[in-house]
Amino acid sequence: MIDDSNGKPPPAQKTRGLGRLARGASDMFSRLPGLGHRGDGAVKLSARASAELARRVAVPILAESVEVFERREIERGFARLADEALWHSILDRIRGVDLSRQTFASGRRYFDSARAGALNPVTRNLRPKPKLEAAIAALPNLSSLHAADTRDYMPAVLLARAKIEIAWAMRGAMQPSGVSEKSKRSAAVYFGRAEAAIESFDPIELNSPMLAESRYLITPGIENGGDYLRDWYEDWADLDPSNPNMLATHSRFLMPDWYGDLDEIDYEARRAITRADDGLGFGAYPMFWRRPLEIDASALAKIDPDLFILGVHSALMFYDSQELANEYAALLYRLSRAASSESSDAAARTAPIRARLGEGFAEVVRRHLLELHAPVWGLSEQSLRLAMTEAFPKDYADGAILRPGKHGIEAATPDDGPDDAPDDATAST
Repeated sequence: MIDDSNGKPPPAQKTRGLGRLARGASDMFSRLPGLGHRGDGAVKLSARASAELARRVAVPILAESVEVFERREIERGFARLADEALWHSILDRIRGVDLSRQTFASGRRYFDSARAGALNPVTRNLRPKPKLEAAIAALPNLSSLHAADTRDYMPAVLLARAKIEIAWAMRGAMQPSGVSEKSKRSAAVYFGRAEAAIESFDPIELNSPMLAESRYLITPGIENGGDYLRDWYEDWADLDPSNPNMLATHSRFLMPDWYGDLDEIDYEARRAITRADDGLGFGAYPMFWRRPLEIDASALAKIDPDLFILGVHSALMFYDSQELANEYAALLYRLSRAASSESSDAAARTAPIRARLGEGFAEVVRRHLLELHAPVWGLSEQSLRLAMTEAFPKDYADGAILRPGKHGIEAATPDDGPDDAPDDATAST
């Protein structure tokens, strides 16, 4: 186990000259003709400057990544099987990916997409606005499947997960203090029924991460569920220690508005490093911290920024995923900027951490990023291109063209010929 005193890995190597990314890019663009600012803080370029930016940031911008397409197609395939009531085929296939822990390039598990598709007859009635009666009316097929063989854990898991989805729709996803007593009581009925469906099965004996996850997800809805949360997480982690969904889910439930605090999150993030024995290693640390950092500004002060960036590089080297590279680059980009809700004192305290994360952003761009996935960033194409220039403030100010290289985006001089262009300039996962 890695602790704060003597088990910390060495800091990631810093890239020279990247400590003033945001200020450097701001200064550079303030000197361009036709540049102004919108009231929302976004940079607005003249038509000429925008065309220049598009020409010189020659990086593919995709509306959808290969992996997102793959995940959606698998989910659709299982949804079609469910609509046709081909349940034995569904059970065999989901059981296979559950036992194998088969992953997409980013490390996400196939069984998440397969299960989502299989439950579509229920869940399509819960989004975007819950139609609870219609969702409940879709349960009998799963109930009959489970009743036909109560010794098989997989029908029980599907039935339990369908009831968990209904329970969460009744309850709402907000923290416990924000849920009405009426909603808690209504949801508790379905959380209890989900528990009853799977309580006779042991996830460790059956080697089933899906079963362990299902049991874990009922904790907010059962009496004294917080008392079981950590033990049931241990079982899930023993079965699938590098599952990014598991790491993100448990860190959310350890937030102060649920069952833990930020100190426990950092402790568990460090434990996750030693558990990730399939090669992910340090990459588990940012995976565990990612969700808390996205939802709580105070979390930033609790991370070890060098360990976080080292973990990002470890994860991206292990998974070699453009989806994940975009997600981490976008996260580091956002975290390197002070939140508008932060007080000046809080912003000053976190300034060194944000500066280091800004360096980490540039490192990810230069070492891992080959294409840009617009939905991940939530930025316009122009703002996304501007963000890329912040990883190359001096090069871009000197007239460089940014383009995909062998491993990441590189700065090339305008007179570089075709022979200098990398063979895999348009590579993607």
